[in-house]
Amino acid sequence: MKKFRIFSLLLALAGMVFATSCAKDDDPVGMDPTKVDATLLIGKWKNDGNSANYKKYTNTTSAQLSGNKEGSDWTVGETTEDQEGTEFYYKVEGNQIKEQHPNMSTYILRVYTIVTLTSTKLEYFDQYNEVTSFTKQ
Repeated sequence: MKKFRIFSLLLALAGMVFATSCAKDDDPVGMDPTKVDATLLIGKWKNDGNSANYKKYTNTTSAQLSGNKEGSDWTVGETTEDQEGTEFYYKVEGNQIKEQHPNMSTYILRVYTIVTLTSTKLEYFDQYNEVTSFTKQ
């Protein structure tokens, strides 16, 4: 009887381990890095999940951070002018957008992995696997 209880306990523990494991399908998958056309990123993008939030990527090379381009993001209500948004610098490496956001005397790095990039649609996920979608304006 004691062996049966131990066996039942081990079986229950094994079941809990397998029941809580993550399936691969739960995590977003980035685009093939060789198929990313970074020129499609240039323009103004509206956040599909938060219609007041915008992001703009330019083709202007940064004077601040060599090898980077300039961008900005803003929320309508704060401002509607691109120039008044929060500036950042970015570069595309493979299927990742690496944004450098100025903060006091340093920069905060935000890395986004591109899921979809077309002439009208941008989808990416961050380090927390949170997917954000944009439509080009």
